[in-house]
Amino acid sequence: MLSADMGDVVHSIPAPGYYSDGLAWDGDYLWVVNIADANHFDNYWYRIFKISSGNGEIIESFSTGSYFHHGLTHDGNNLWSERNYTQIVKLSDNGQVMDQFSAIPLGVGLAYDFENEILFQSATQPGGIYLIDPFTGNQIGELPVPDDIDYGWCDLAFDGTYLWHTNVSTDLIYKINPETGETLASFETPSGQCEGLTFDGHYLWASDTNLDLLYQIDIEFQPSNPCGEWELGDSNLDGNINIQDIILLVNYILGGNVWDDCQLSIMDVNGDSNYDILDMVALVTIILGT
Repeated sequence: MLSADMGDVVHSIPAPGYYSDGLAWDGDYLWVVNIADANHFDNYWYRIFKISSGNGEIIESFSTGSYFHHGLTHDGNNLWSERNYTQIVKLSDNGQVMDQFSAIPLGVGLAYDFENEILFQSATQPGGIYLIDPFTGNQIGELPVPDDIDYGWCDLAFDGTYLWHTNVSTDLIYKINPETGETLASFETPSGQCEGLTFDGHYLWASDTNLDLLYQIDIEFQPSNPCGEWELGDSNLDGNINIQDIILLVNYILGGNVWDDCQLSIMDVNGDSNYDILDMVALVTIILGT
């Protein structure tokens, strides 16, 4: 089901090197694995870069010591990447190998489910999505790929609820149910060669290996709401969103009241895990119906 309601590019930045095969998000920064930049060729070994998502500024980088690295994800503490199509490696943020185990052949994509501690791995040909125990390296499940397409699969991303998978043969990004493998939606990639993929808490990021650009993509993400039927923005849980909710939000920002986890989730109106003027603007937009 091709969706015209998602997939808009809201921001783009230059990639730190050439042929970005994998992206990861650590909560604050983007990580990119690609062939070195102009200052670090390292015999064409791949490098992993930590960069600003705002302007692409390189914060730090390290050599992988390998000619092939595909896919990248972050588990909150460490990076994971696929090396030489044969291994999955767990890396510290400075490149130290913490663990490694055999990968599914021709593995090219990775994503991490924090809540269930599952590593998702994709294979390019034949296509497949595999569930891996990150502590043992054992395969614990398998999902079908969309439309039974057997080639062209690249990186994965997980937004806490759904998997996202990019394919360079169809030039589509697919939204997938991680329990059944059902394809729920898809949209066209910003360019014809998007290989890396990650989720930053609100948007997808995709890497263009032709133009060496990184795209931030709107997927109309709605944060999960642990408060059941209450709506985002209803801070006093009275079933209405109005000026009273704005007053409570202002008081919270100024340190005047304390909220429980339910209220915190409801009042993160723009879904960025911060409580500030941007949530106030989003709340006013809801109230005005714009």
